[in-house]
Amino acid sequence: MSELRSPLRQRILVQSAREAVGDESVDLAAYGWRRRRRATILSVIMGLMGVVAGTVIGLSLGLAVGLGLAVLMFASTATTEYRVLASSPSRLVLCRSSRIRQYAVDVVDELPRSTTVHPEGGTMLATDWRVGEMSLTISKSSEQMMATISKRHGR
Repeated sequence: MSELRSPLRQRILVQSAREAVGDESVDLAAYGWRRRRRATILSVIMGLMGVVAGTVIGLSLGLAVGLGLAVLMFASTATTEYRVLASSPSRLVLCRSSRIRQYAVDVVDELPRSTTVHPEGGTMLATDWRVGEMSLTISKSSEQMMATISKRHGR
């Protein structure tokens, strides 16, 4: 395990990354996501279509708006790619994550040794990180692990 003292959820995430990568030396893992291009616009359009559909079938305005919000949330989840960035002293691997819980499922890409990792900005709830050419939004629960990965791989 890493030098960080991590809660049970973080240990489960690291263990799932080890299994997905097939490498017991993986000792750091950070959970995050990235949105596809135009995902926000698509989600809003789908939500508005839900409101219109609800109105057309005769729902009250409140129920139609509720339907639109449900469609918006569903579309937002469907257009989000959930990822786990797994690190060992010699490797940096991007894994696909489960949509329901923070768990690495399988390997998406083995990143080159020269890949840089550094923060870009963020909000109170999440932080944006640049991993090579890709931008990942990392949950606050994985921020400490991501900072350690950055020290290891950020040049």
